[in-house]
Amino acid sequence: MRAHNFRRLLEEASKWERIVAEYLADIIISESVKLASREEQKDGIDALVEKKSLAFDIKFRDSRYYLKGIAIELESVVERKVPGWFYTTKADAIVYLWWNEDKTGLMPIGYYLILSDGFRKWFEENKSKYEEKQASTIFKRPDGKTEIYHTKFVVVPIEDIPSRYLKMFYTPEIEPESKKKVTEFC
Repeated sequence: MRAHNFRRLLEEASKWERIVAEYLADIIISESVKLASREEQKDGIDALVEKKSLAFDIKFRDSRYYLKGIAIELESVVERKVPGWFYTTKADAIVYLWWNEDKTGLMPIGYYLILSDGFRKWFEENKSKYEEKQASTIFKRPDGKTEIYHTKFVVVPIEDIPSRYLKMFYTPEIEPESKKKVTEFC
């Protein structure tokens, strides 16, 4: 088990979340498709795609885990039996990104996992196939005391997740002058 510094993780991740969110807005469309009415067809429209807002949570992992699987959190704080994000999130999708090896940016491929009822059912039916793991996190409380807690998760190989739920995308390229070495915390 490797310990993570929670505050540093949040600080570094928040810098990238804005960049990634703006980028994803251009490539992800949550849609419903319907055939056009006769009136619309007269205007040269055959089908309509209706956009809606899409809420997503962005997860960052170290490069050593690149493309090895999607971590799905079962318990957020094992010691207190706090359910993990899989059971509590209100997000429509989880975005997975990996830091590059020198921690200055992102690896070229990311994924977003659509948290539909179909995916949730598939995962519940298949989660026993995957080994449960734990990670330690170091958390500095407001009173200055340090606390260590554990998170329980499984890593599902990318190839195991049905393609209707997991979508690959190329990550945004960041201009060299805006790159800054990410603090070692992964």
